[in-house]
Amino acid sequence: MSKRKRKKRARPPLDKRHHRAIELMARRSTHTSMDDIAAEVGVSRRQLYRWMERRDFRSALRKAIAEYIDEIRAEMPKINLVGCDAETLRRYFVAAELLRE
Repeated sequence: MSKRKRKKRARPPLDKRHHRAIELMARRSTHTSMDDIAAEVGVSRRQLYRWMERRDFRSALRKAIAEYIDEIRAEMPKINLVGCDAETLRRYFVAAELLRE
């Protein structure tokens, strides 16, 4: 008995909700949950995880994360760490939205 091969369903391309989720996920802090991102995008948390199973979504997310890291690295040389106290660093990271107060 031979098994039938399943036809792969053509997935629609990523839309504005996908791209918004990618942006939020790439720039999320430790205080941002998947529930928060799902609520912002207007889908369920489960739907976000389904999207993450898509190869094109994962690829776009990796690219967005790499771009965000490059942005941070470009800003880092502007900090003078010599004689910089902990409060100044905390204010910088809050301003850069990398840390919440």
